[in-house]
Amino acid sequence: MSEPSLSILYVDDEPLLLNITKECLESWGFIVDTAESGKQALQKIEDTTFDAVVSDYLMPGMDGIELLKEIRGKNPDIPFILFTGRGREEVVIEAIENGADFYLQKGGKPVPQFIELSHKIRMAVQRRRDSRALRESELRFRSLIQNSSDIIRILDKDGIIIFDSPSSSTILGYPEGSLVGSEAFDYIHPADRERVRSDFQDV
Repeated sequence: MSEPSLSILYVDDEPLLLNITKECLESWGFIVDTAESGKQALQKIEDTTFDAVVSDYLMPGMDGIELLKEIRGKNPDIPFILFTGRGREEVVIEAIENGADFYLQKGGKPVPQFIELSHKIRMAVQRRRDSRALRESELRFRSLIQNSSDIIRILDKDGIIIFDSPSSSTILGYPEGSLVGSEAFDYIHPADRERVRSDFQDV
């Protein structure tokens, strides 16, 4: 089964380049909408969900960095790639500092350039999706163990308690979090301690 097409918003004030980039990306399976200004791009983002935004830097009214800041203020997770002929180092730094996923300079042979742009779009989307999935997984895990009626303890490789669920306090009467940092084997009966320690090291 082929993977679903990614929906891209491409922003550029040069109509010729806008059309060329749109045609190239569509030939590689992307669904591409275009905007000729930052203002128009923001309106389209309000009305439509995109998998990623690709934007020129130097545009009248609102440049690519200003557009990036506006988007990040409302949607911190959408992948954003700055695709521009401006190669100044300060522009690259400012783009990365404001949350751009990638920076790609225009120029050179068109086919390798658009192949690289296509690759960076897919990479940026996948990274963002992986990050979001990890956050959601961590939230589910935290919710599960925080609200469990069972005692759940997480130990490091040396047997030190690095997490103790709130139910531990309720069931055992210790102040919440007071056992974190202590060695779990201290709470094992002395006659069983070495056997449990050995079994733990085997695990």
